[in-house]
Amino acid sequence: MNIDELDHALDEKDVRNAEAFRRTQETAILIIMFIDMAKSTETRENMGEVAFEKFREDKKERFTAIIEANNAGKVVKDLGDGLLAVFALPDLAVKIALRLQESLKDECCQIRIGLDMGQVTQELEQQIVRDVFGRHVNRAARIEALADGGHVLTSYAVWDNAKGWLKHIETIGWKAHGSYRLKGIADPQAVYEPHDSRISAPMAALRGEKVRPEEEIVYCHSCGRYVQAQQTFTCRACGASGICTEYCYDARQRQCLECSAKSGATALPAPRSEEPAVALRREPAAPPAFDALLCYSPQDKAFVARLVAYLKHEGVSVW
Repeated sequence: MNIDELDHALDEKDVRNAEAFRRTQETAILIIMFIDMAKSTETRENMGEVAFEKFREDKKERFTAIIEANNAGKVVKDLGDGLLAVFALPDLAVKIALRLQESLKDECCQIRIGLDMGQVTQELEQQIVRDVFGRHVNRAARIEALADGGHVLTSYAVWDNAKGWLKHIETIGWKAHGSYRLKGIADPQAVYEPHDSRISAPMAALRGEKVRPEEEIVYCHSCGRYVQAQQTFTCRACGASGICTEYCYDARQRQCLECSAKSGATALPAPRSEEPAVALRREPAAPPAFDALLCYSPQDKAFVARLVAYLKHEGVSVW
């Protein structure tokens, strides 16, 4: 099936199937698995229509049995030469994907698998169509298209959530392929390949357009934002790398903001008045334990650390 036709191919029945599975798993996140048969046109020509259709149906029955065994996942759509399935756990989805590849290791037919994950809106069932069976299915399909037959590729989100749960399996490893451009998706996407050493080695290079190193999209380990690799630095104080220059960098100290705050250095402007900031406060009759309460989002932790250092320097007690 043409990837661009996915949105139109998914009907209300498919949505209900996915929603029913989500409810049994009590999860608001679904892992999307897109499976496609590699070189299906060539295989059809070699086998003939009747033999190929029987071959294809047999494979789909086998795949469905593997995916849905012990309620691990749910096949929600037959896509002609492939399947669309959903899972509740990213590590289980990766293991099932490798199991599907293992089931074909001695056969001429090979499949390509792409995995992505995303949040499902629980209040409105139809919201799944846009949030999951739109963006995340298309991304899983685009990622799958980068693979050769016999390989599994995942998005950053799947890799980040599954890797820790698969470390105990010695035969499973990961290869980071870097960031690739995907049709219809604005930002480059980081792509990872799980592989089982008993089955095959990872691909040397993927089939799509890889972005240049300076355009790589990376994850800032301080604030959690995605930024270009060229917009990151390594802190000279703590040695932490992958710190974004836009939100988490003290240019004057050439440090991350947390180290800058710990050292007492701050890039915040000095008070306009020579009087201490504490003198400007209206003292209550019964002084509280703290002068100020700071509420903030976790992604602003680095900036808040600077602010706390500044306030304490000015004599303000902060909780």
